Amino acid sequence: MSFKLIISQEAQQDIEESIQFYNHQKENLGFEFYDCILEKFYKINSAPFSLCSSIQ
Repeated sequence: MSFKLIISQEAQQDIEESIQFYNHQKENLGFEFYDCILEKFYKINSAPFSLCSSIQ
């Protein structure tokens, strides 16, 4: 089953601002941050119900 992950414009803007902030703190740190976010999005998209079993 495939799902579409929808990111609000506000969240997207926050991510972009965070990337810029982290890149100002240390070279390429913002891009490392973005890679981590993409990894989490991939995990959510590939197993969207993985948290459901721990809630019940």
